[in-house]
Amino acid sequence: MSDDDDLRRVAAALNAGPPAGFVAARKAAAGAAPALGARIARLQKPAAAAAAIDALVASDPAPVDALAEVGERLRTAEEEGDASALRSLASDRRQAVAAATRATIELSTGAGSSVSGSTRDAIDACFQAAVLSPEAFAAVRSGLLVKPLTPGSDPAEATALPIDPAAVPSPTVAGRGAARRSLGAGEGAGAGARAAERKKARAAAERAEREAADAAAALSDAESELTSAHSARNEARAHRDALRRELAALDDQASTLDTALAEAQSSRRTAATAERAARTRAAALRRKAP
Repeated sequence: MSDDDDLRRVAAALNAGPPAGFVAARKAAAGAAPALGARIARLQKPAAAAAAIDALVASDPAPVDALAEVGERLRTAEEEGDASALRSLASDRRQAVAAATRATIELSTGAGSSVSGSTRDAIDACFQAAVLSPEAFAAVRSGLLVKPLTPGSDPAEATALPIDPAAVPSPTVAGRGAARRSLGAGEGAGAGARAAERKKARAAAERAEREAADAAAALSDAESELTSAHSARNEARAHRDALRRELAALDDQASTLDTALAEAQSSRRTAATAERAARTRAAALRRKAP
């Protein structure tokens, strides 16, 4: 076994372990293999979604392998222009991706790791990419994933070490590699044209997936903005109603004060009249006095 093979084996074991213990396990592995210590120490810690997928590949790769089988049938249907098969396979694809995502989450939660909504979405998108692209599937199936893929992203940037799709332990992927090598040896212009059409159809499908993902993100943003707008409107209405109640209370207070003022003015007029009458009587009495 070569140093590269040993490094892949160590990287896969680290990625499949508990994410919280990755750094300590990497340090221990580097110390246990001095010849590879420096290369092991540079291995990247996987993101949460990637670590969960690597753990599934190490524990039970069957749900992941099912993605390759669906992907192969999709590409065959696209090559043959079989619309009926494509419609049927759309459901198969959803079911395969959902099953792989569910298995990944169940394994993670069973091991005591919580899975957030964003991590769940990243796992799902990664498996979508694995169905659409043999190279993406090879990265996922390698057990060396360090960041989750999305449809159309570069698988070469998602793994701890370079991946050879033909070396990935999947009969489906290996079969596709043999077919490509045979085609390269010269199966004729017709086979080359079909391969080109398949590549074009695959690119179109990946573009559609990206557009759908962008549309879903835009819809999510719009819904968030709408929720915020509803909340702001409700707060404004509540503030307006509170101001109206305060204004009504002030109106009542002003009316009460107006009544009190009118009564006070009336009392003052009555008192002034009484004062004048008293002064008049007093003056009259002084004039009559001897």
